[in-house]
Amino acid sequence: MQPNSVDRILEYAIRNEERAAAFYRYFAEEAPRESTKDVFLRFAGEEEDHKARLLAIKASGQEFVSAAEPVDPELAETLDDEPLDLAGDMDYRQVLVLAIKAEKGAHMLYTRLAETACNAAWKSTLLGLAQEEARHKLQFEREYEELKRHDG
Repeated sequence: MQPNSVDRILEYAIRNEERAAAFYRYFAEEAPRESTKDVFLRFAGEEEDHKARLLAIKASGQEFVSAAEPVDPELAETLDDEPLDLAGDMDYRQVLVLAIKAEKGAHMLYTRLAETACNAAWKSTLLGLAQEEARHKLQFEREYEELKRHDG
């Protein structure tokens, strides 16, 4: 394993949380209902909290993984670092699909990182982040289904 692969993964996750927060704030303005706008804004705040928790892990300077449970060295290489599209030319359904995919990816990343964390507090933090991302995904899936019911 490359000595910096965990750092690269954490840096990716931090950037991903920044982009997600910006994405949700931007599209809160496009939301068709006030309740949906509130969800986007709440999730933006939660993504900023996720970033803060990841920064705390990274800043600790402590060993992240045990030798028995190394992080997959390919994980850092396979992360998609494309920015979220904030061009504004997506319709609301496309915004929801993109949000669902982003939350699914974040959930998978945090679950995989938690599996390798040697620090119980970090493992708990990462599993908590994974659960929050899964909850976000579920909320967007519900919103998507509601949109489909209304659009026919």
